[in-house]
Amino acid sequence: MSTAEIVFTALAALSPIISVLVAIVVARRNKDKDIQNEAKELGQMQSDLGYIKSGIDDLKTNQIRHDEKLDALAERVAKVESSLEAHIRDKNAHNYIPKYSQKKPLAAKQ
Repeated sequence: MSTAEIVFTALAALSPIISVLVAIVVARRNKDKDIQNEAKELGQMQSDLGYIKSGIDDLKTNQIRHDEKLDALAERVAKVESSLEAHIRDKNAHNYIPKYSQKKPLAAKQ
């Protein structure tokens, strides 16, 4: 065997080993980058969820305030309706009582 054949044989035997080592190094580097990217995405997602939660809390607070205002308004409307009914009842009583309480003169017999 010539030296060239020995060198080529050695290179042929070493090239799969070298390619496996390169693949391991690249995979490890990519794994670290993937972990960093996933961590960034997770952080962004948590930030977005916090923003959404804050918005929902604001909506709940506004809903509670609107419910309280609606309850107060319903109470005021009920009072106005009651007052209006009492006023109409008193006015009707005022109009009808004098009409029926007056004594009618008796018709003279002829």
